[in-house]
Amino acid sequence: MRAQSFNDKDAKSRTPIKGYFGIREKYSLLTIFIVLVASFFIFIVITQFRRQIDYLTESAEKLTVASLYGQANKEAKSLVVTLAKSLAGPISSGELAQINELLRTVTQQRDVVYAYLFDAKGKVIDDGKTDSVLVGHAMEDDLTKRTLSSTDVLISRHGDILDAAMPIYIGNKMIGGLRVGFSNKRVKSDILREREIISSVIQKTSNNTLIFPIMISVTLALLGVFFSSRVTALLVKPILRLAESAREIGKGNPSLKVDIKSGDEMEELAHSFNQMAASLAKHEEELSVLHDSAKALTKNLELDVLINGGLNTIREIIKVSKGSIMLIKDGYLVVEGVFGWKPGEVVRKRSFTIGEGIAGLAAQRRASIMVNDVNNSPLFVREGQKVWRGCQNLLCIPMIHENQLKGVINIQDKLDGTPFSKTDLEYAEIIASSMAISLSNIELVQEKITKTRMEVELKTAEAVQKTLLPREDPSDDRIEFASFFDHANETGGDWFGYVADKERDRLAILIGDVSGHGASAALVTAAVNSFIKTLMILKEQLSKNGAQGNSAVSMRQELDRLCEPGNLLRLLNRIVLEIGQGQLVMSFFACYLDLRLMELHFANAGHNQPYLLRQEPSGADAASGDKLKLTILKASGPRLGDIEAPEFEEATIGLKKNDCIFWFTDGLVECENSEQEEFGDRRLEEVLKMSGSLSASQVKDSVVAAAYKFFDKFPIRDDIAFIVARIR
Repeated sequence: MRAQSFNDKDAKSRTPIKGYFGIREKYSLLTIFIVLVASFFIFIVITQFRRQIDYLTESAEKLTVASLYGQANKEAKSLVVTLAKSLAGPISSGELAQINELLRTVTQQRDVVYAYLFDAKGKVIDDGKTDSVLVGHAMEDDLTKRTLSSTDVLISRHGDILDAAMPIYIGNKMIGGLRVGFSNKRVKSDILREREIISSVIQKTSNNTLIFPIMISVTLALLGVFFSSRVTALLVKPILRLAESAREIGKGNPSLKVDIKSGDEMEELAHSFNQMAASLAKHEEELSVLHDSAKALTKNLELDVLINGGLNTIREIIKVSKGSIMLIKDGYLVVEGVFGWKPGEVVRKRSFTIGEGIAGLAAQRRASIMVNDVNNSPLFVREGQKVWRGCQNLLCIPMIHENQLKGVINIQDKLDGTPFSKTDLEYAEIIASSMAISLSNIELVQEKITKTRMEVELKTAEAVQKTLLPREDPSDDRIEFASFFDHANETGGDWFGYVADKERDRLAILIGDVSGHGASAALVTAAVNSFIKTLMILKEQLSKNGAQGNSAVSMRQELDRLCEPGNLLRLLNRIVLEIGQGQLVMSFFACYLDLRLMELHFANAGHNQPYLLRQEPSGADAASGDKLKLTILKASGPRLGDIEAPEFEEATIGLKKNDCIFWFTDGLVECENSEQEEFGDRRLEEVLKMSGSLSASQVKDSVVAAAYKFFDKFPIRDDIAFIVARIR
């Protein structure tokens, strides 16, 4: 009933003007004869003839193209076969100069772009140039591979190149292949020339054939001129005026009006045209304001300013009473800005789940929702929240950029009381899109700041880490050391060091690994390193000055006690606990080598257990790598920073001549290859058994070679550090 009422009202508004004589009748009386005759004759004759001409032209062109390409293929195949036979002899006899001369001669021929001679593995032997950079490089394209498995000439076209390739045999043995590239430009030029000839001949024939239909068409055209003059006077002139006015509006003059008094549909059309022009002028003004506002929004990189600017743009462009902007934060829609609400009606920072309410539904669907007359809408009933009381019409528009949901804009009730229109929806979506772009830009800026800060932090950590490592390994006539360190992309906390006690003829070997990456890990490592150096400096000062008096002797004895492996780990545990605050821990292996007694005293704080490789006494074969026995240096204890009062087991092992000791961090065995497979303890043990009888530096080289061959250029994700010692 409502739709019917609308149609009746519309019909009444279009009641014909007094003296109305329809344009349809006027046009029919003047043009019916020309339309019937001209349409029937010209359509049947000309269309059928053109169809035959097009078919003939297409067939002739296809034959010509096939012929020319076939001839080009034949010439290319002939040249490649001849050249391949000519090269077989020089290749077998190693006449490189003759090969180069033959290829250079071929490349100088017309249409030849390149010529490559390659061996049975696809590596380029020569290409006819004196300073070629391709010689020695493998050609891995599909045509080369197919040539090496073929016995005949292969032809391939790509772009403007005809590529002809052929394997070269001496007897039944294939020694390589030949590829020659020919330019298709000449063939294409011939095709164009042939097409022009065909087109010219067919066009001339068709022109002669069409003389009769054209003569009839001219006669009909003359008749049409007469009747058109009458049509112009009655119909076309007003239409031309409308067309001219439309062009003026298109040039930016929407205020133009058309005044036509014809007493028929043309007058009604002019009236409608003037209304449309007025609406267009208003729409253009709104679009201009919207464009400037959207442009300003997309350049905004401050969140609060962006939200306020978006709300002001909505209020100015769409002219509504209330509005709010919600942003996605931690998976929730959070109200970040409002206007038009009374105090207490909407609370900023209030959060909604995705799917909750109409705004949440728009976010869930990622599509705008327009509800006019919300009291009768099932969506409004579903919502049923107090915040929407008094709302008549509602728009909810999700802000999406590059398929990422940024938030939702909510708009209520236009100031003039009219329902929201499709134009209002389009305007709101433009604003939402502009804000989504700015929100993405703000996120990118924040990510850039965070990334830059992290990069600076990582570089700082890397620099700190490098300064803490020893510059060289200690070695003398009793023991040889060799060490290795490689940091991952993200700087970790691997560290090792040596501390010499010359007075007691001892050497401390220390190695550790802080959990985590970056500056925090480097800070823990630096603190541990500084503490150990401080202890050693105190001992050196007491040794230089001479321990005199009970207090000095007691201090010296206390320092010696604190430097024992277990006690040292307990002191370091307090430091890591204080700095790490339970967030960072450190595995650590502390030991000292008594060079007088040739004993190794050690304690372990949750670190990878070192290996001892010793030759078994089996007579003449004692030096053989197959007779090496691998022992794990075991000592239990928690990681530094795990608990407040840890206990560390201490152990001692005697060393013999030719013994090899291997300390390492977990990065060596836990780094993976591209198949996500770890290097592992088993592979490390196999390498050590194979190289354990070599010098310390040779063992280091063997481990590095085996590990990095396994990684196969796949980036390591943790630091790698290890120490090798060989008792001389």
